Amino acid sequence: MLAPDEHESSRNRVPPSDSYIRSFILKSAQQEKALHHICNNALRIVLTKFSLMISDSCCLILPW
Repeated sequence: MLAPDEHESSRNRVPPSDSYIRSFILKSAQQEKALHHICNNALRIVLTKFSLMISDSCCLILPW
């Protein structure tokens, strides 16, 4: 149960405007796109280093 002060302040809150909600959704989508881009780049770098490591070790084992 809310204390009297909390109950009063919750009634006086102004709901967010439509532009605020659209801005928040847009920022969230941009952050998700940026995170996806960062993850793809990180994965590409790791896989490149791994493939170079494998090719280097193959050259040491099978030097042709």
